[in-house]
Amino acid sequence: VKGGTGAIIEGLESTLRDQIELGCLLDRVQIRERGQRREYLLTFADQRQVVADHLILAMPFTSLRKVKLDLPLPRTLRRFINEVDLGKNEKLIAGFDTPVWRSEAIFTESLWSDDDYLIAWDISQRHAPEQSAALTFFFGGERSRILSERPPTALLERYLRGLEPIIPGVSRAHNGALTSSHWQWRSAQGAYVNYRPGQLTAFGEWLYIEADDPAEQQLCAVDNLLFAGEQLSDAYYGFMEGGAQTGYLAAQSVLKRIR
Repeated sequence: VKGGTGAIIEGLESTLRDQIELGCLLDRVQIRERGQRREYLLTFADQRQVVADHLILAMPFTSLRKVKLDLPLPRTLRRFINEVDLGKNEKLIAGFDTPVWRSEAIFTESLWSDDDYLIAWDISQRHAPEQSAALTFFFGGERSRILSERPPTALLERYLRGLEPIIPGVSRAHNGALTSSHWQWRSAQGAYVNYRPGQLTAFGEWLYIEADDPAEQQLCAVDNLLFAGEQLSDAYYGFMEGGAQTGYLAAQSVLKRIR
């Protein structure tokens, strides 16, 4: 995506600005019966209430667990929400004037490491060699805590010194650009889904499956309540594509139900 994947959010915001409300902490979801109709009553932390005929909950399950779901959910779906957690990882991203590593003699995509970071990869592979470049250093599990414990600049300097024997000139090529991720935001407490052994098959009936054959398609829906998020994509869980895919499939489903 030219300009980074943040451009997708900016595009949505510019189109839907009048329909977005910030600072709304969901506290409770209930069902109200209105004759033959079923409505969803949403109560927020400030006691404001909203009624919806159709509802999509697009939240990490670690956040959804904090919401009181006074709903008749299937047992396996409630277990899914209560048991599946987010993984831990962080990224340190450094800019370079030129991709000095990009050759068959060194590496063209990624390298594995026994240092603090587990892997580093070239996120500028589509750039021409004469253009600026960037490397992402990936930290997983407990190693991800190091980015919050030590200055990123000092960490990068050490990593680049360690790479000099295999990538001559890498320290000199660094242009000073440096940023890092901060996944451990308060409401989610993690990055993206990290299934434990057995969970993917135990809860597979609730994953979104996109297929040309309608008989093979699958949604995460209970009546007019749908769930969306990267953790629910059979093909792209752990990636932003999973969030995008399940989001538009849920939206398409609501449109069909309304029509």
